[in-house]
Amino acid sequence: MFSRRCFILFLSVVFLFCGNAFGQPKKKESESGVAKTRILFILDCSSSMWGKWQSDSKIKVTQAVLNRFLDSVETDSTVQVALRVFGHLNKNAFGTRLEVPFEKNNILKIKNKIKTLVPKGNCTVASALSNSLNDFPSCNNCRNLVVIITDGVDDCEGDICSVSVDIQRSGTITKTFVIGIGNKDSLESNYDCAGPFYSVKNEDNFISTLRNLENVSLSQAHVLVKLLDSHGNPTETNIPLTFYDRNSGLVKYNFIHALTPNSLPDTFLLDPLITYDLTIHTVPPIILKNLTFDPYQMNVITAKAPQGSLIIKPVGKTNLPDMNANIILKEAGKNEIIGWQNLNEKREYSIGKYDVEILSLPRLQLKNVEIFQSSVTRLEIPTQGLVIINKGKDIVTGYLFAQKDDDKLEWVCPLDENKAVENLYLLPGKYFVVIRTKNKGRTSDSMVREFRIESGQTTNVIFGK
Repeated sequence: MFSRRCFILFLSVVFLFCGNAFGQPKKKESESGVAKTRILFILDCSSSMWGKWQSDSKIKVTQAVLNRFLDSVETDSTVQVALRVFGHLNKNAFGTRLEVPFEKNNILKIKNKIKTLVPKGNCTVASALSNSLNDFPSCNNCRNLVVIITDGVDDCEGDICSVSVDIQRSGTITKTFVIGIGNKDSLESNYDCAGPFYSVKNEDNFISTLRNLENVSLSQAHVLVKLLDSHGNPTETNIPLTFYDRNSGLVKYNFIHALTPNSLPDTFLLDPLITYDLTIHTVPPIILKNLTFDPYQMNVITAKAPQGSLIIKPVGKTNLPDMNANIILKEAGKNEIIGWQNLNEKREYSIGKYDVEILSLPRLQLKNVEIFQSSVTRLEIPTQGLVIINKGKDIVTGYLFAQKDDDKLEWVCPLDENKAVENLYLLPGKYFVVIRTKNKGRTSDSMVREFRIESGQTTNVIFGK
């Protein structure tokens, strides 16, 4: 079970966003990166909350604690609070209700509602958490937190873990915290799947934690990413970084990595309440999972990301119109396409060996092309030539073949039967065209033409008049 110190740290995290709390100056919105923080308190008001706890009943002590908190945020425009309660509607019944929604100047409403709460029903934490998804109005720049305060397990056997998974996947709620009051160590095993669980052992524990909030101000986590070259120096940069919320899978931040004027990695701010997965968009990408950040220190992410570049150019003069061919890359010996580019285009890749395929006619494959640190790998391929195939007036079925060095034919492509004249750019070499008109159904009516393509030259192939 967590110590008193752990619980103090927890409440400090929960109230990070309360910049003006207890007289502390609030950081500017642009500095914190968060426009508004919304806290939904889910309060247990089941009959067990009448139980004696230290100087009074659990419900009375909790009411006092919440009032202290509400006093601290009443004048803070960056924080909104709402109240959902369960166990207070009917005796021995299960029920939950949003008693005070998120709205401006609602602190007095919440205080008045807390005063009137009478514990009498049963504990239904899972249902209350599930319903909380509807308690947060739409907001493009809000951080939504849920703080559950309870002294017992769910009487209606609700599956808090299953509900928590749905909550996390929704992306609506940034973080859920559970405060267990009283001296029930068994609560942690029931609620730790919902979020960080903290046990309050006594009244003094609660009070001392609130007093520690005087030293807490609104904070974000400072993060820098070191992208190491092959020498272990953080010189790589200009690479996109995507931070995903690990629980919901939603994109939280998109950056392009930068270096300072002193050639050091730049720092940026992230929400420290979220657990992240990071994709570093090198080719192939680097994926780091389950990242958490401390708001009280510099958080450094280190990844080996040595980069080089590749450019492929055709050689030879040509008077033909501009030609192009897509190029795809795979890691050497693997089948997954990880990158693409055009002729005469330079692109960066992680150092290593690649299989390169130029989508020319016919396709040209280059195996084990190596990319080196901070250098350009330059490849040259023959300039293509142009063949003009005149098929005549009749509709024809046709195919193009290339003759390989061993005299075997390599299938290149079908011809377009809707075109009487077809232009194709081909790599230099020897080719065969085979056609058969559709109004002549015999195999023996097939016609063949042999021709050669030279770089930058035009070749005419004529079948009909």
